[in-house]
Amino acid sequence: MRKPTRIVRDGWHTELPHPPLIPTSVRRILIVFSLWMLAFLLKHAGASWDVAWHYQFVRDDLIPPHLLNLLGNGLALTLLAIQVRTNIAVERRGLIVLLSGFAMFIIALPLDLLNHRLFGLDVTIWSAPHLLFFAGSTVALIGLLSIMSRPNDLDGISVRAMLKLSNPLR
Repeated sequence: MRKPTRIVRDGWHTELPHPPLIPTSVRRILIVFSLWMLAFLLKHAGASWDVAWHYQFVRDDLIPPHLLNLLGNGLALTLLAIQVRTNIAVERRGLIVLLSGFAMFIIALPLDLLNHRLFGLDVTIWSAPHLLFFAGSTVALIGLLSIMSRPNDLDGISVRAMLKLSNPLR
């Protein structure tokens, strides 16, 4: 059995089953994390719109706020699959936290549908499945921020510092 590749020079990869398939560059890392921010923005916008929507309309499964939220989740899961497959900007602990958050979110989906079928429309958003949605999204965001705070393999600065340096408006 082959031992996992240990990459210690870059701070992103600690122990991986294989080295990165695509060479890491500042541009690629910025694109990946910019898309992550877009995914979480879509998720948040969809969730916020969903709350406002239900004050005005009766509950339905495939309403525009749910579709916006699902678009954000789809983008996030696609990014997660790309990062796991290519090992671009992967830090093991942050990735485990990120995966745990998405697992919580996915577990909450059928529970929320079941809750609405059994009890109807929520009077408030504080039902158990909704709290699991919020907790899962928060845990996933903490995992992403953990990954972003790690130094990259090019010059030892974090993604947060790269974003600050690449800001054309400063």
